[in-house]
Amino acid sequence: MPITIDESITFFKYVNKANWLQDGIWNANNHLLNTLMTMGSTKLFGTSEFALRLANLLGGLLYLTYAFRWSKRYEDWFSAISIFAALTTSQFVLDFFGLCRGYGISLGFSLMSWYHLSVWWKQRRTTDSILAILAACLATFANLSMYVPLLVSMGIIALGAIAKGENRNSSAPSLLGMLVIGGGYFAIHATGSKIKGRR
Repeated sequence: MPITIDESITFFKYVNKANWLQDGIWNANNHLLNTLMTMGSTKLFGTSEFALRLANLLGGLLYLTYAFRWSKRYEDWFSAISIFAALTTSQFVLDFFGLCRGYGISLGFSLMSWYHLSVWWKQRRTTDSILAILAACLATFANLSMYVPLLVSMGIIALGAIAKGENRNSSAPSLLGMLVIGGGYFAIHATGSKIKGRR
């Protein structure tokens, strides 16, 4: 598929622009994680369509991996196949993994987050809660529309831990998520403001 106008804007306004940090950090059209990953892929492989879309292709691999892991949770083969097919056969979803935007990356990390959140709810392993929040943070850095699912995930872990009478450490990943997403954007914005002040 040829490069779309949105991908062109992403490349010329953010990826290939020295002062992208100053001009576009708070612009919702700048999918931050996609911008950073595409900067790396284009430096390594040039500006081919493959290089521009590599980050989201990797997001697609992550999505497929967790779609498979979701399906393996069902012992009934029919349910397992149905779940995998439902997650991987939507053309609307699959299209995002072939574009130089943040949607494909955010879908991959979102499915990862929901998987570990579901496992945590049953098994209460701290590792799963940390992975759930970390993946949700990365999904939000890839696409700000995922901010609400991030808040929901943090709320489920925090309230779930309180309802079960667990210790405070059980809700620590929620605090970690708030620190990562809030502190990360503050640091980047501060850097952008400093760059702007030097001009």
